[in-house]
Formats: sequence, C-alpha cells, structure tokens
Amino acid sequence: MKTSTNRNRRIRFSVAMTMVLAVAGAGAFSYCSVPQPRDGMICASVVAAGLALWLIGALFSSVTSQVREDVGHPLDCIVRPRYLGPILMAASTLVFAYSTFNLEEKVFGLYRHARPASTASFPPLKLKGIFVNGTGSSALLNGESVRAGDKVHGVLVSEITPESVTVEFHGQRKLIALSK
Repeated sequence: MKTSTNRNRRIRFSVAMTMVLAVAGAGAFSYCSVPQPRDGMICASVVAAGLALWLIGALFSSVTSQVREDVGHPLDCIVRPRYLGPILMAASTLVFAYSTFNLEEKVFGLYRHARPASTASFPPLKLKGIFVNGTGSSALLNGESVRAGDKVHGVLVSEITPESVTVEFHGQRKLIALSK
C-alpha cells in the first residue's frame, strides 16, 4: 500500500512540476521574444535532453528498485533522471505548442474580434468626374484617375457607376455622388 501512495505522490508532483516548467518556459519565450524557428530548436533540444535523462535513469536503475524506492521529500522525484526526463519532455512540448499556436492570440483574439469595428474616419475624398467605358470605367478622385480595385490614400475604390463611386475603408462603405 505504501508503494502505491509513493507512486501517486511522484505522479502528482511530476505533473505539477511539468506545469510549472511549462508556464515558466512560455513566459520566458513571451518575455524574451524568441523568434519562430529558434523556439522550435530550443524545445527540441530540451526534449532530446529529457529523453537522454530518462534513458540514463532507465538504464542505470533496476525496475524493482524504482518501484520500492521511498520518496522522502515530494521534490526528490524531480532530481532523479528517470522522472526529470519525462517532465522536461512534456514541459517543452507544452511550451512549443503555446509558442507555435499562440493560444493567447486565439483565446483573447476572440474578444478583440467581437468588439465593434473601429470608427476610423474616411480620408477626405473629392470626386471631380466619372468616365464611363463599360468595365473600363474610371473616376477622377482627389485629382487621380482610378478604376475599380485601385486605392487612393488607403481607400479602396470598389465600384464606379455613371452617377457615383463606392469606396471602402476599414470595413466601412461609403457612396460618393458626383455633384452637379
């Protein structure tokens, strides 16, 4: 009964240490702004080191001694290579997943996208003339000749009709009528 209690204690502390290391690693990657290719190399190196530690721990200790070992202090399990290796592998995998898939942006990005569109105002636009030529119609907007699909001062010209020009700016549409 005592060995199963010790094993459960080792498992709980191993999971807790994995989470602590993963949060610390993700925080370090966020704080230090590690570029995309390097974060993968760092995590892969930590996984390789964890695998090596686990193999060393597995090769140089017998299974029966591992089952019977008594963990005096709860943190004793992380100093042993047999436990530290999987902890490092799991923690670095979690850090890599966080940095690659950017969970913060996915979770908080939903909130940002739920907010109403910004109320950016249209730059001043003056329509001086419209030249109708079927699909090749153009307009004189702010002194520039533009066609549908062109941009003027960041404003997209989406449609040109004989009487007006429809423009878009930051998700907002506006109809500019030709003054008579």
